[in-house]
Amino acid sequence: MRSCLFRDGQPIRNFRKAWDQACIQANLVDSSGVASRLFHDQCRTGVRNLMRAGVPEKTAMAINGHKTRSVFDRYNIVNEADLREAASHLEEALDRQSLETIKSFIMLVPGVGLEPTLLLREKGF
Repeated sequence: MRSCLFRDGQPIRNFRKAWDQACIQANLVDSSGVASRLFHDQCRTGVRNLMRAGVPEKTAMAINGHKTRSVFDRYNIVNEADLREAASHLEEALDRQSLETIKSFIMLVPGVGLEPTLLLREKGF
């Protein structure tokens, strides 16, 4: 299937020119009046928004027309904030796992000699 972009019912023949005009109309220009946004910036933003919304990668690839994983990966940019968020999620998961382990230990070992709440407080929970 071949895709085309249209304006006023007519195919856009010069995408670059049409993009520059759209940026100018949206006031997305630098101090010299040149378009300050690249079309691929918007593609990257679209992929990032889909991924952050929890859309499965294969679905995001289909929406954006990426046929290969390598092309998709070029648009799925990971930054410092993404890495910090991933580390935070991992830490939370490990904390929950540790809490469940402690609770299981308390339930399994009779007469541990400590109140469960005291033991949890000692472990920082």
